[in-house]
Amino acid sequence: MNDPYAVAVIPTKLCSGELLSRTKRWLSRGKITSLPRSKGMLDHVLAYLRIESPGSGYAALRYRGQGGQETGWIAAADPLYLRPRMRDVVAHSFIAGQLDSHDFEALFESLQTTLGDNSQMQFESNGVHGYLKCKQPIATAGVSTDVIDGQVPTKYEPRGISAGSYQTLQTEVQMLLHQNSINHRIEKGGGLPVNALWFWGGGFYPHIKECDLPLLFSEDPLFNGYWVSCGAQTRLWLGDFGSCIDKTSGSFVSVLPNLNDDSAQRQIEILLRHVKKGDLKSAFLLFSDYFSIEVKRHDFFRVWSGISPLFDNRVNDERE
Repeated sequence: MNDPYAVAVIPTKLCSGELLSRTKRWLSRGKITSLPRSKGMLDHVLAYLRIESPGSGYAALRYRGQGGQETGWIAAADPLYLRPRMRDVVAHSFIAGQLDSHDFEALFESLQTTLGDNSQMQFESNGVHGYLKCKQPIATAGVSTDVIDGQVPTKYEPRGISAGSYQTLQTEVQMLLHQNSINHRIEKGGGLPVNALWFWGGGFYPHIKECDLPLLFSEDPLFNGYWVSCGAQTRLWLGDFGSCIDKTSGSFVSVLPNLNDDSAQRQIEILLRHVKKGDLKSAFLLFSDYFSIEVKRHDFFRVWSGISPLFDNRVNDERE
């Protein structure tokens, strides 16, 4: 990986059918891989960079990425809306703008007042990210709400004898959230209530060796926390891939904020054009439905390659 390359976490679904046909053709010429949901995006990016994942302490890393310095046991406690179906429930995570940070802070203050104990258990919020600090560790899920979005959450919950404390806490939290007046107001206003918290990534701050990582453009606290822990450089997302390329003479990793379909489409095209021109030797794109595509410059010469069946070809847009 001596030649400049880009790694990009794209907050859109590869199989949504929203991409233009030209973009689908370009992406189809690359190497498409279905990623296991047993790992989060940070792990998949590190695997591509051939760096060992931390394995534990993801909540502590994210806490560090938000400016915290917690040294005790800490878990992420993130908002969920559980939508009941005929035989199960489906988890829906909250994206930027769907949940007011002041409402979320008030919900956590209520949980702290009712369930918290400053010497044993603390609930703490930071924006729309939540945390649980415990003197005695409990079992937690291994993946974030990004992974379980649209999925049946029980598939990802901790199992075994140690999971009892997790289930007990989950039940207590859901009962309190169901009764909370803030959630009632959100529902009356047409919003989705926070009717559950997802406890994941519990552990102590992991020991991470300093290493030479590509420059990171990101507002994602987990990625930022890992990069900071490695002593690597980070910058905020600059708004487009062209600006990122202008600001670095080598490889980079970018985690894009949530974008509408048109903006995501535009950023993918910008990145692919830079690969096609030779500014980058390759681009490795990871999508929110857990597909990755690696596109190298020579892939653009595979003109005989058709559109992958993964794409929804009912949308026929041939704009060039």
